[in-house]
Amino acid sequence: ISALNYMGTSTNSNSSTGAIGEFISAIVPLNSSVSLASQVLNNVTSIVLTGGDWDVYGATAYTGPNATLVATVRAGTSPTTSSYAGVVGSLVTNIYTSSAAGIPVYPIGSPILNGPTTRYQVASGVTTTIFLVADATFTVSTTGVFGALNARRAR
Repeated sequence: ISALNYMGTSTNSNSSTGAIGEFISAIVPLNSSVSLASQVLNNVTSIVLTGGDWDVYGATAYTGPNATLVATVRAGTSPTTSSYAGVVGSLVTNIYTSSAAGIPVYPIGSPILNGPTTRYQVASGVTTTIFLVADATFTVSTTGVFGALNARRAR
């Protein structure tokens, strides 16, 4: 490994690919929300990590018409598509009790989950896809999820 791989940046720009501090992000905006079926895990987005040590974190927000009654929302990062399997500590759950009016449309009162930072180690010469996965338990109508998945190379 060359010395360049250990160098970060001392400016307000991004670190080079392969360098400490490299940042990867995937964002799904509100107008591109992923539709959810109640109690069915879905991928919100994904990123591809190259060899190294990564700190990965994500955030999700849920949206839907006022008729939707939401009981629980969950989100986490995973190396397995549409699954929470694989990484202890990456899942966050919010018990969300909707009023009779249901889930307000984002951003007023929408359940928002900020997941914990999770460490992923990827072997040299290998790539690994990490998924931002979410689900909700709800009745009456529909709901969707949107958010961001971020990774920063730690070393």
